[in-house]
Amino acid sequence: MRFRIACLALCSVAAVASQSLAQISAVEAQRMGLEIAWQSQAQLPRVGSGVVSSHLWVEPTKPRKFAVVELPDRRTKVSADKMDKYGVPIGIEEAKKQANEQAARLLGKTDGFEVVEMSVPRIRLVFVTNDGYVQTLDAETGKLLWASACGQSTAPAHPAAVSPAGVAVIHGEEFYLLDWETGKHRMEKQLRFSSANAVAVCNDVAFVSDFTGRVETYGLGRTMTPWSY
Repeated sequence: MRFRIACLALCSVAAVASQSLAQISAVEAQRMGLEIAWQSQAQLPRVGSGVVSSHLWVEPTKPRKFAVVELPDRRTKVSADKMDKYGVPIGIEEAKKQANEQAARLLGKTDGFEVVEMSVPRIRLVFVTNDGYVQTLDAETGKLLWASACGQSTAPAHPAAVSPAGVAVIHGEEFYLLDWETGKHRMEKQLRFSSANAVAVCNDVAFVSDFTGRVETYGLGRTMTPWSY
């Protein structure tokens, strides 16, 4: 089963000031003073409660770089990640050159432009369905980056947690840590005690509580002897 998600932006603000995950039509968005920035298809299970959690994660490293020229009525922006004819990123210097050329074509002159280098953090939208399926999208474009299944348990998955270590998910009696770049399982570990709660993460340590209130800790991406209190 598929459903459509839409990223909404306040159309009265030049930069995106507010975004949300929603199933909403363009007409409904317009009535609220919003415009749809992008739409994307997502996979849902045929049974169950659907999406159990969604998170926005701002990647602290590897920001996108753009060359920007501000014009009186618009801006030209060229990404350093834009591919050339050989499938290689053009880089920031070539992006500046192309931004300048675009501005020249728009205004009909060849000089007098200030090309500014801009860095924008990468933002990912992560959501987990009740069958343990994790889907991660580029929050700026809606492009699916990766999708990964966490086990075959008939028990519902719990809301995920995100940290620099990756995406942490509990499905059934298994604990999973997924890699940010690929979605591959960095860690797969059977819980010592069954849990009915979401996992909490602080840096590279995960905290999981069981039915009696006991809290277990697990290291994320590093060796750590589990302990409880």
